[in-house]
Amino acid sequence: MFMNVFSLGSYLVMNIVISGISFLGVYYLARVFISAFPDKKKIAIISAFYVPSVIFWSSGLLKDTLVFAMVGFFIYSIYQILFLNKFKFKYILTTIFSFYLIFKLKDYVILTLLPAIVIALYFKWVKNIEAGFYRFFLAPTILMTIVLLSVLSFQYLILKNKDYSTDSFINKTKGFHSWHETVGGSYYTLGEIDYSVMGILGKVPAALNVTMFRPYLWEVRSGFMLLTSLESSFILFFIILVLVISPIKTFRFIFDSPILILSLFYILFLGFIVGFTSYNFGALARYKIPLMPFMMFLILIVWDEIVKKRLLIKD
Repeated sequence: MFMNVFSLGSYLVMNIVISGISFLGVYYLARVFISAFPDKKKIAIISAFYVPSVIFWSSGLLKDTLVFAMVGFFIYSIYQILFLNKFKFKYILTTIFSFYLIFKLKDYVILTLLPAIVIALYFKWVKNIEAGFYRFFLAPTILMTIVLLSVLSFQYLILKNKDYSTDSFINKTKGFHSWHETVGGSYYTLGEIDYSVMGILGKVPAALNVTMFRPYLWEVRSGFMLLTSLESSFILFFIILVLVISPIKTFRFIFDSPILILSLFYILFLGFIVGFTSYNFGALARYKIPLMPFMMFLILIVWDEIVKKRLLIKD
């Protein structure tokens, strides 16, 4: 409604404004990447601005565009406050505003981002505890406190809003699956699903496989699916390369950087949700754009720091 009044009802003006907001969100996300790795500006810019599917889906008058932009603002402001200890009013205000918009538009995006931030903070705090004796006792204490607070927070959320209960999630997911199966088109399946908690958790690998690596090239049915498939094939090739060349060193490198830890767990959490619920490659490509810059940044940083050096590739 506000945008409609501001643009005097012009669809073109609304598109330009939303695209501008999206660009700003990506810009601030790139600044976070550059802040974490100042010598990797090119990688940060490529990851934020040059992912084809993100360019396509984050530039129109869509709810996904605004959510994508707000993720950039939220990460930037929370990074300044919690990771750089810059407690300024503008960062606090941006955090609250962006959190509110994401929660209202696509609550699952922020609910998967928050635990990733908490995990990254945990490793940051533990790393800053220098004495081995104190680290031995404080690290488990901090972890147990985080887990307890997270459980209590989600229990409170469920009590306040039944939409976040397990039964509600299962019923909605069943509806998505049956509807997409009826519609057909670029529909995919995760096989037979037992809609219990353990049954859903058992589909985590399959859901992540869909989000990160599909559609495969032989599943392509359109030009846009080909673009998404090429992206997925690149990610698959890279993961295989890392697992073959230096998996242990890669994980050590990732867990030495809070922003890479945040990226990894955000990819896993949101990747599971969208892969498990979408059941349509077109919808999947749109729903996963908030995690794509994080995925590309993680991939390209690991390539530059680990894989390229092991393969003795020169610039």
